[in-house]
Amino acid sequence: MSAFKDTGKAPVEAEVAIHRIRITLTSRNVKSLEKVCADLIRGAKE
Repeated sequence: MSAFKDTGKAPVEAEVAIHRIRITLTSRNVKSLEKVCADLIRGAKE
């Protein structure tokens, strides 16, 4: 007897693994820093 209920369905393979990355960016120009950050995020989502 199992502690988990067997539903008879195979696990869904469509889920995409999420990889979290932390990068430290330093700059005295906030506008440029925000642009680079937005470009990195946009590129990662593509």
